[in-house]
Amino acid sequence: MDVDERAMFGEDNNGRFALAKFAAGIFSSPAELVSLLRMVQYCPSTQYVNASQQVDSKRTGGHESDNESVSDHGNDANDSDSDAEDQDISDGETEVEPDAYDYPGGSSTAYGKNAATTTTPPFSETDLESINESAALLKNTDSEGYIIRSGGNDENDPTRPPFEISVVGLSTFQAISKIIYCESEGFWSLWKGLFITWFHEMTHFLLVQPSIEQSLNDAFDIRDDTIPTAHLENPIPTLATLIASHALSGILLSPLELVRTRIMVQTSNSYHQKYKTTSLSAITQIVREEGPGALYFSRRMGAMVLLKTLTPLFKYASPLLVERVFGIEQETRPIVNEVAMLGMEMMQLLILMPIETVLRRLECQVVGRFVAAAPDDLQGVGEFGEGAAKRKSGAFSGMVRVNAIPYTGMWNCARRIILEEGTIEVSASSSKNNQHGSGSSGPNRGGGSESRKKRGRKTGKWHPTEKGKQKNGGWFAPISGLYRGLRLRMYVNVTVSLLRAFAEE
Repeated sequence: MDVDERAMFGEDNNGRFALAKFAAGIFSSPAELVSLLRMVQYCPSTQYVNASQQVDSKRTGGHESDNESVSDHGNDANDSDSDAEDQDISDGETEVEPDAYDYPGGSSTAYGKNAATTTTPPFSETDLESINESAALLKNTDSEGYIIRSGGNDENDPTRPPFEISVVGLSTFQAISKIIYCESEGFWSLWKGLFITWFHEMTHFLLVQPSIEQSLNDAFDIRDDTIPTAHLENPIPTLATLIASHALSGILLSPLELVRTRIMVQTSNSYHQKYKTTSLSAITQIVREEGPGALYFSRRMGAMVLLKTLTPLFKYASPLLVERVFGIEQETRPIVNEVAMLGMEMMQLLILMPIETVLRRLECQVVGRFVAAAPDDLQGVGEFGEGAAKRKSGAFSGMVRVNAIPYTGMWNCARRIILEEGTIEVSASSSKNNQHGSGSSGPNRGGGSESRKKRGRKTGKWHPTEKGKQKNGGWFAPISGLYRGLRLRMYVNVTVSLLRAFAEE
């Protein structure tokens, strides 16, 4: 069994262990919520947004120039038909070539008959597929003229939903303060998903994992499972059953993690809230809307299996690697052993954090053929009631912005995060008032609303604030979207390592 988790309470004192876990969850839940929101928040870089907007402007601009040319020359009915065909093509049915527009950031492409030089664009042809998909979502208005969500992540964006906040670029305490002052959330939102998290841990540690490990030990006739693996002459069989039991238990209980992620990320606004936060009825709703396969055999399966296997592998194999391969024994060299274990934990963090980020992103996706309101929900409601019922049953509205274009799998998600969110950019105006989000009840509420009204609504177009942009440059910038919250976790690992070293002395 997992001796490290329950050694201080004893094997038979499950009640005290469960109470201690619940108390620890109360203290850690706010930080875990902020860490999760950082992982799933969609923050497209300015370069990506500008490139997508130029894709759309080239489509619409080319159509307008064709119309002017036709009207000036007084073409006949055949020319009108040709113009109609151009109208259909410009609505987004064609792919955009790499040399179809100028790229931001100084890169440009000279095109036309008099083109003399050509500069390589920052995006390849395969990258343009993702840009083509998102171009329609990054427009300011749809085909009917209604305002839709813009591409930026600035809190003064007039198209941003009022219940949505941003935590990227803020410290943990600043993000917690923003959640508390948000009108849709409040103080108690810091403990969303607390019961499901605790129930998942208790089911894993006290029921599923010990049962699977005991069954594997009996099947392979392993009798020394109660001895720590570091003291065994041949620890491989015991280590294998220990890792396999944790991996299988994690996979079997993954639907609880799916519900936990969605409940913690979703907004607490009663109009847009999708799942109940006090029961496990969300599993039934997920099966009804997305099918039974959404619990296990979905797009997140690869990331889930990989994370659930590598996590216990690093946890239980690292002590053996440090002591038996590196020859650093805890009894003779405790300080060096602790430093080596800290290095292994940092390596584990660097390897597993991108996988966890991808998994949490995929868990926030509501993709299914039956994501719609039930027929009974639409009876006796008018036009607006029908729209509200559909949004209530089908759409997933997050406390932070989530990507509206579904990821197709683990590798697609990782690649698109690197492509679309490679550089974190924070507006100075939003960081100055980071303790009070839009729709908050704090003193800056009126000013924030007025600022949003003044921006972009006269022209019908919004542009991200250029003043005070802060960028994470260097080699880490392209993969920064996969490591949000890395600094906090590194601090936690160092603190735990120091406490462990003092406790041993």
